[in-house]
Amino acid sequence: MKETGGTARAAASGANHALRVTETLAAFVQQPVEPAQAPVARTRTVPRQTVLRRPPPGLGPLSAWSTEVVLPVGGTFASPARGSLRADAVFALPGAPVPMLFLEVDNGTETRAEVADKLHRYATFFARTEKNAFTVGGRERPLWRTVWTAPADAGHPPVAIVFTKQMGPEAMDAGMRGIAELSSPVW
Repeated sequence: MKETGGTARAAASGANHALRVTETLAAFVQQPVEPAQAPVARTRTVPRQTVLRRPPPGLGPLSAWSTEVVLPVGGTFASPARGSLRADAVFALPGAPVPMLFLEVDNGTETRAEVADKLHRYATFFARTEKNAFTVGGRERPLWRTVWTAPADAGHPPVAIVFTKQMGPEAMDAGMRGIAELSSPVW
């Protein structure tokens, strides 16, 4: 189960959520623009272009990301129990400044309670331990560590929520505070 998820499905066909997940991954990766060669020889002088602003360092490479990753709150990775969730994307690159990150992309189609419920289900998934637990220093190993590597001193990986719906700063702040309040028991 080292390789879970896949490429964002239906992004090419225009499925709104898959497209937003793909755009979010592009923003996280921040790939440098590759210089293109002119297809034909220049016959006239081209005006000087302004220097492009260098993007911030990204969280990549793209190959470190997986999409639509099953996170079973019960059952197995291959056969998850009802109520399990799928992370929109998971970043996993041991040794990176942020070695793991779970990502949820919200298009504004879910209520605050639904988004907070996902955070509760993440907490349930992170709390699961291996069946017939392998112990390390007398402690059971979390199930998520059977798939991903993370520093031993880390609790569980962070979950980032990316809001893609256009809204004003007050509405955004109210939405984030509402989700934070509803999900505070799992912090």
